[in-house]
Amino acid sequence: FFPTVRLYRRGVTGGKSGQLGGFEEYRGEYNVEALSSWMKGEIVKRHLHTGAKYHNIFSEGCRIFGTVDVARVPGTLHFQVGTSKERDINPAFTNVSHTVHHLTFGDAPRSLKAKLPRQYSQHVDPLAKQTFVADKFHKALSHFIKVVHTRFEDSGFRSYQQTHQWSEQTIQRGTTPQAKFSYDLAPVEVVVGKAERRWYDYITQIFAITG
Repeated sequence: FFPTVRLYRRGVTGGKSGQLGGFEEYRGEYNVEALSSWMKGEIVKRHLHTGAKYHNIFSEGCRIFGTVDVARVPGTLHFQVGTSKERDINPAFTNVSHTVHHLTFGDAPRSLKAKLPRQYSQHVDPLAKQTFVADKFHKALSHFIKVVHTRFEDSGFRSYQQTHQWSEQTIQRGTTPQAKFSYDLAPVEVVVGKAERRWYDYITQIFAITG
């Protein structure tokens, strides 16, 4: 038949049975319905991304470590791609998925965590070994950390206890995504200790309850 209808596939150089060197050749009837059906069927087959995952395209990343001196007031740490004269990356399409290995406040050694009671040690570094994923483009990740200075009277240890929440936001196209860590250091100190209770305080409380 004439003309011959071929569907070329980019990047394919060889062919199998029914394929001629990187293209498919139409062998059906020459009418609108048949041609449309064949085209739709071929396109659907080429768009089945079996086993493909979004993050397969991100094979490299950055590893950041260090310390930052901050005042005892609320603040924010921002991590994002900066401006550059090079044009090998579009900042608006960067992905800010990340894994936090260690994020603590204060200069206490890491070994201190193991010496604290469990109900307190789990709040020294609550983000440790956690992964936060932005599964689409134009996503920003924000962390909100409340920090309270805590002193343990019996041992003399000092620790900064944290509570943590996080969220994901969709940002406008053209805006550079960022991973943001907002922290708020409480102006108070929590003192953890043991206090003896006198027997007459206990009796007085019982009488107050029973009337």
